[in-house]
Amino acid sequence: MLRSRLSGSRGPRSLSEITGRTISAPVLTPQQAVERGMLPAVVNEVERINQNGTPARPEHVRALGLPTTDFRTWAQRTLV
Repeated sequence: MLRSRLSGSRGPRSLSEITGRTISAPVLTPQQAVERGMLPAVVNEVERINQNGTPARPEHVRALGLPTTDFRTWAQRTLV
């Protein structure tokens, strides 16, 4: 299944509240994602990240003493 680090309903719920529009993020199989227009190379990369994780993790940045911004704060600053 294709999903991001901010999975479940947290991302879409935050975006819906911030933008005032209904946002959904259905969990799709790789085949469904391609059928909806996602490039196969992107599908493969999302699957790879789901299996292996990604080196860009907030906890790694915080360990270096660098500030981070949570998704909701970023969305409010960027989309409003």
